[in-house]
Amino acid sequence: MAKKDLGLSKIKYFEPKVVGRIALQHITLMYRRVTEQGHDAHGRTFKDYTSKYRERKSGGMKKKDGGRLKGFYGMHTSTQVTPPNFKLRGLTMSGLRRRSYNRNSYKIGWRGEYAAIVDGNESRGRDIVSTIPDKEHNQVVRLFYKSIERQHRKKIKNLKIVVGK
Repeated sequence: MAKKDLGLSKIKYFEPKVVGRIALQHITLMYRRVTEQGHDAHGRTFKDYTSKYRERKSGGMKKKDGGRLKGFYGMHTSTQVTPPNFKLRGLTMSGLRRRSYNRNSYKIGWRGEYAAIVDGNESRGRDIVSTIPDKEHNQVVRLFYKSIERQHRKKIKNLKIVVGK
C-alpha cells in the first residue's frame, strides 16, 4: 500500500470528519486516474494488454460462437483497450473504499476479491497502489490546504484588532 507523509502530524486542528472527506475525494482522484486516464501508480500509461486479452476484451469477452466466457454471462463489460484502463466489469475500482481515518491520517484500499484482483494486475505490470503519483499527491495536499484556509477564515472573522494607545 502506498504511503506518503502529508505532514499532518505537525498540524493539530484537523477534525477527523475533514480527513475522512478528503479520503473520499482522493478515491475519486484515484478512480479517474486509473479508469479515465489509464495511468499507473507512477503516473505512466498502463502496460498494454496481451494480444489475446486485447482481442477478448474488445469483443466484449465473447467466445468465437458469440456466447459469453464463463463468469461474464449477462454482464456489461468495457471494450476499451486503448489506453488500457483497468476496467472490465467496473467492479474492482468501485470496490476502492475508505478503510479508516483519524485526525492525522487515512487509509483507502480494497478487501477480499478486489484486493486479489489489484495484486494480480500488479504482478502483470499494472501497478496502481505501490506509490502515489506526484500530481495526485499534490492534489490531495491542496485539499488539505483548502481545509486549513476555511478553518482560518472562520477564526479570522472572530478576531478583534485594536489599534491605539
